[in-house]
Amino acid sequence: MKLRFHNDTTHAKYSPQGEIAAGLYEALETARCEALGARALPYRGNQRISWCDRLNDAR
Repeated sequence: MKLRFHNDTTHAKYSPQGEIAAGLYEALETARCEALGARALPYRGNQRISWCDRLNDAR
């Protein structure tokens, strides 16, 4: 998901200073990309959840 929805230039431009802020920023960016990707997936019922579970298990 991140390959499609993440932009390195924009991400670096708005990246905050500080360990906690940077960690939170990274977590929010991951959640944002995954949410956009989940919305872009074709699905029927709980099929989307099943696909995402398999993707996470593969990591």
